[in-house]
Amino acid sequence: LVVNAQEIVDVPPGVGTLNDAIAADSSTKIYRLAAGEWYQLTGIIENNGWHLQIIGEDPGDGLPATLQTGQTVDLQPFARMFDAKGDITIKNLYLMNVDLTGQKGGSLLRNTAYEGRTVIDNCVLEPASNGNVVICQGGMDKIYFTNNLAVAMGHMNSPNDGHFFVTNQSTTDEG
Repeated sequence: LVVNAQEIVDVPPGVGTLNDAIAADSSTKIYRLAAGEWYQLTGIIENNGWHLQIIGEDPGDGLPATLQTGQTVDLQPFARMFDAKGDITIKNLYLMNVDLTGQKGGSLLRNTAYEGRTVIDNCVLEPASNGNVVICQGGMDKIYFTNNLAVAMGHMNSPNDGHFFVTNQSTTDEG
């Protein structure tokens, strides 16, 4: 019997540090964020064919790691925080899908992998999204959304405010 432990990459807090850590070594590792620290994305986080795991340290009685979306050069929030093309696990995080000017991102996560597994566990999503939160488009999707608190979902401008989970849409939809 051979057991391989996964390498843990401790990501320092700050702007773009998680993007940089993943870009430096995109592979099946655990990217760990420090409890009580703040991180901001400088681009949409992507994985293509490998299991992306972003896990915050156990905060105990304190605050979890906070991950906040960024904005494009046109000063628009990113369309989503995560664009998975493979399995993705997000755990123990405070996810702020809003840029520094207060504009909500369109969706939190999109997974386009066939039989893609999306795990969001023990997270706070606030705000969750401007439209849809979790979009799975690959077919035969597996979604595990457990032990979370999600608030401020949708734009609240019309009765068609989006859906929390959307599955098996065309992969050309920007959600």
